[in-house]
Order: sequence, then structure tokens, then C-alpha cells
Amino acid sequence: MIERTCAQCPRARLTRNLFRIRPDTYQQIVVIIVALTAVELFLIYFLSRRLSQPIEDILQEFKSVESLSFEHSAKRTSKVREIAQLQSAASLLRNSLQSFSSFAPVDVV
Repeated sequence: MIERTCAQCPRARLTRNLFRIRPDTYQQIVVIIVALTAVELFLIYFLSRRLSQPIEDILQEFKSVESLSFEHSAKRTSKVREIAQLQSAASLLRNSLQSFSSFAPVDVV
């Protein structure tokens, strides 16, 4: 029975409406693409700021150590392991130089 039904319906008749897209569907596709692109750009901006902010904080800490001003900056640690290690190393450097400056005058250092 199935073979007879398939033999009566040519493949072209079955698939002719499958690839035909209505004009309003194109508009919907364009709207969806534009909306997804906007969401994607927002996420890229948000995530890049979230990733780059701790690096900028480390840079500011190194600049303060370079000028030998040892103000303690209470910044939150990053969840990225490598950045957290860099923050820890910068903090250790600041604390070490601060301890060293208590034994030697800052003008000499």
C-alpha cells in the first residue's frame, strides 16, 4: 500500500512548497537577524568590559607602585585564574616594596 501511494505522488510535487518562502517571512528573518546581532553586540561589550576591568586595575596598581605610592586598593579578585594570579603578584610586589620602604627612605629607593 505504501509503495503504491509513493508511486502516485512524484517527489517534485511533495517538495515544491518546501523551498518556497513567502515575502513576509523574509522580513521576519531580517528582524530576527538584526535583533540577534544587537543582543550579540551587547553581550560582547559587557563581557569584554568585565574581562578587561581587572586588567586595567592591575595596570593602575603597577603605576602606583612605580611612583612608590602604596595606597591599598581594595579591588575584588577576578574569577579568571591567570588574572587572579597576576593580581596576587601585583599585591605581593606592592606589599614587598612597602615593607622595604619602611627600612630605607623612599627618596633613596
